[in-house]
Amino acid sequence: MVNESFARMHGFTVEEIILKNIKDFETPETSQLTPGRMKKVLAGETLNFEVGHFCKNGQTIPLEVTTNLVSIDGQNSILGFHRDIADRKMYEEEINRKNKELELLNAEKDKFFSVIAHDMRSPFTAFLGFTKMMVEDLHTLRLDQIQKIALTMRKSAVNLYRLLENLLEWSQMKRGITTFKPGSVLLKPLVIECKQSFLDLAQDKKITIKIEIQDDLKVFADKNMLSSIIRNLTSNAAKYSLKGGTVFIGAKKNPGGLVEIYVKDTGIGMNRKMIENLFQINVNTNRKGTENEPSTGLGLIICKDFTEKHGGKIWMESEEGKGSTFHFTMPSK
Repeated sequence: MVNESFARMHGFTVEEIILKNIKDFETPETSQLTPGRMKKVLAGETLNFEVGHFCKNGQTIPLEVTTNLVSIDGQNSILGFHRDIADRKMYEEEINRKNKELELLNAEKDKFFSVIAHDMRSPFTAFLGFTKMMVEDLHTLRLDQIQKIALTMRKSAVNLYRLLENLLEWSQMKRGITTFKPGSVLLKPLVIECKQSFLDLAQDKKITIKIEIQDDLKVFADKNMLSSIIRNLTSNAAKYSLKGGTVFIGAKKNPGGLVEIYVKDTGIGMNRKMIENLFQINVNTNRKGTENEPSTGLGLIICKDFTEKHGGKIWMESEEGKGSTFHFTMPSK
């Protein structure tokens, strides 16, 4: 026996549905659980659970079921109340989606404050300490000592500038005010231009930067975003390379109109856990470079977002002690 509501819920009339078995409506996931539930009901338990049922048109609806054992004219029967909970499920999914968005926003906020409170503080502290020394002890310092202090101050200033650059790009991206103007870009000259900003770091660590890109290879990309990706990946490669190491920047055409660009180093590499947590804003993946260079993890987040903005993807391969290779794709036209 069924009432009109049950039949209408499934797209049938009462006459069409009355001779069918309840199993005819159950999805495979529901059918697996039905025997165990029926045993409990027949033992006298009242159950409340959710099921998926097929309708006449082939669609699936979510139902909440309350079922128990009743006696009708001296005969035991199973009575079930079925409630359509499609709207409730939709609201629950929306709430879950909003909760995930809030979690991400909180993680981004925490990351932002962490960078300001800790990562910016260290280079500023060193910078201020050396300026104080220059003011108070300049008359007692030799020329080589002054030069050494000036060099350290420059390194602190460069680290601060790169950090501020990443913070600015990230905040603009999160506020939705980053301009996106893709166009045809000759790749090799752009990489050579980006390379210039890391010559000091490369020279200090005696790192060789090799470019393996054809002269005529082009991509269709926003020039500023592409520069930011290459700068951040090259900076990371140099940061985690040992003295005398090599960084390779290369590219090749892939099927489907994509260009795959890679930045490879011969540095310290990463373990499996670190690889799995890369590109995650809510996981702390910071670690200092081989010469104690600071790191925030923001650079890789920016690389991922900018790559996906172009419809591409980014991934990496690494092995501890053998270096890392970051790959990302850009459309060729």
